[in-house]
Amino acid sequence: MTAWGRVRRCEHRLHFAETLSREGNRHSWKFGGDALVTFINNYFPSMFGGEYIFSPIKVNPFTFQQMNGGLELTPLRAYAHEVPHYYVQRFGPAVSHPNSNDYAAFLQDTMRLTSHMGLSIGVRYDVQTFSRKYPKNESAVAGFGQGPARLE
Repeated sequence: MTAWGRVRRCEHRLHFAETLSREGNRHSWKFGGDALVTFINNYFPSMFGGEYIFSPIKVNPFTFQQMNGGLELTPLRAYAHEVPHYYVQRFGPAVSHPNSNDYAAFLQDTMRLTSHMGLSIGVRYDVQTFSRKYPKNESAVAGFGQGPARLE
């Protein structure tokens, strides 16, 4: 696909789960866990051509040049007078791989206190990790692209 083609996100998942149980006279134990491995190919060419952000901005009322004090324009008026507040552009590859792994484990006990009443207690642990195999999209200039740059 080209940069102007269809936006494509492809996700493949492997999910493994297992639960074991043991029944006794007064206790019913369950324990187990699961693992979810996700492989993601994310094609997202957002803002590679650049984008102007129009938000409230103060300008000189005669020249419409940006200044610290002066006439405040609403975003719609700023757009009409072609006075953007920010210009944002992304650099780097449009494809990212935010792969993740999810793991969980649990232990549960159901106790029969009487013939008509039971009590369930348990504990569960979940953890999610992200792949560090692929580098983040970073520009060649340190600090550039971290946030919107102010036009002056």
